[in-house]
Amino acid sequence: MGAESPGSLLPSGQPYDVRLTLDFTDVAAPDYAPLNYTASICAKKLGDHTRQHVGEAHGSITPSEKASIRVEGTTLAQGIYRLEAAVSLTLTNEEASSRSDLTAQMKGRVLQVY
Repeated sequence: MGAESPGSLLPSGQPYDVRLTLDFTDVAAPDYAPLNYTASICAKKLGDHTRQHVGEAHGSITPSEKASIRVEGTTLAQGIYRLEAAVSLTLTNEEASSRSDLTAQMKGRVLQVY
């Protein structure tokens, strides 16, 4: 995550990206079958516990050892936030009806917007 480079400080009003890396090492998924994904990012403001939806991305990826998803974030007001991510994966072909979705959630590091 960052505006040009990874970090935990971000000027207010500055656009930024959140990059999620998915590790498929221990996931049993067919190598040939692409997966649809939905990735949602929220920012939880520390101190008052408000949560703001800051970005969402949709697309498809082919499972490999690791895959990366980029989510464009909306600007945040000054404050200290903890970013939270949720990713849902589904098969894109006829096998989808015989298997359930794979969902992962993660809390990220603290981000200070100044």
